[in-house]
Amino acid sequence: MACFLVPSSENASVSMNKESKEFSGELFDALGCRRNITGDSINKAQLKEFWDHISDQSFDSRLKIFFDMVDKDADGRKTEEEVREIENLETLLLQAPSQSVRGGGEGRKLSKMLGEKLKSTLDHPSKRWYQDFKYFLLDNWQRAWVMALWIGVMAGLFAYKYVQYKNRAVFEVMGHCVCIAKGAAETLKLNMALILLPVCRNTITWLRNKTRLGFAVPFDDNFNFHKVIAVAIAIGVGIHGISHLTCDFPRLLHASPEKYEPMKPFFEDQPTSY
Repeated sequence: MACFLVPSSENASVSMNKESKEFSGELFDALGCRRNITGDSINKAQLKEFWDHISDQSFDSRLKIFFDMVDKDADGRKTEEEVREIENLETLLLQAPSQSVRGGGEGRKLSKMLGEKLKSTLDHPSKRWYQDFKYFLLDNWQRAWVMALWIGVMAGLFAYKYVQYKNRAVFEVMGHCVCIAKGAAETLKLNMALILLPVCRNTITWLRNKTRLGFAVPFDDNFNFHKVIAVAIAIGVGIHGISHLTCDFPRLLHASPEKYEPMKPFFEDQPTSY
């Protein structure tokens, strides 16, 4: 196969030069061998599968393609001869396609990361963990800061409501149970207000195209964030309901008349059952 389209973050083609043709051939052989595809042609479904694989710009995906290109016989093991080709393939995989991506800066960055990644396999497990975590943050820093902000706001709201109810008379009867229930309810207010925002398609499209927020906010993950918020709502409902049903209400039912006295303005006479 003389030439194969290689997607990048900016466009989906590579200039027709010797390095591009060599890279395309190596890439096609590697992807085809892994899927037991023989010959020099593929059908539409196979092309889509190839495209989805090489469109993933994450470091882990690049690294997997790299080793597939080294592993000529697709047996999952690297022979001495295959390992000797690593330096050449690193150049082909990480530098050649980057000619069309911002002057090759991204390719040099990934090349350096790959070198460190290969070296780190011989390091102490704690150092490998640190390296893996660093690469994870480099690939997912947009998601990381958005999630950290969201979780931080929820934690702040929970703590605010917890302290507020701890200083009220109801704390003497219900204790920490009411603080937890009210804290969870406060996070529900936030998440119920947010859950529809990620699926407001026109708003997301406008923010992505008309503002500079796209640099720092992963708008393409809007549906995933919508699902995460839904999970948080389910957890908040569970904590709120369980705290009331299994802790707050029994304490109200079994409180002494003296302890229950401050509750009469809110609950009138002390109930005898649920």
